[in-house]
Amino acid sequence: MKCWDGLYAWSPIEGSDKQRFFAVLHQPPITSPVEAVRAAIVAKNKTKA
Repeated sequence: MKCWDGLYAWSPIEGSDKQRFFAVLHQPPITSPVEAVRAAIVAKNKTKA
């Protein structure tokens, strides 16, 4: 995971057959890399419903 000034971005590689990229802004309530990943997972699951 890369962290630029105010942005977390990553691309999962292991076990993935699709090329995907994720980017989450570093703004409250997102204040750490763990929270950025958690927010991306929640957002992805919301779009499936």
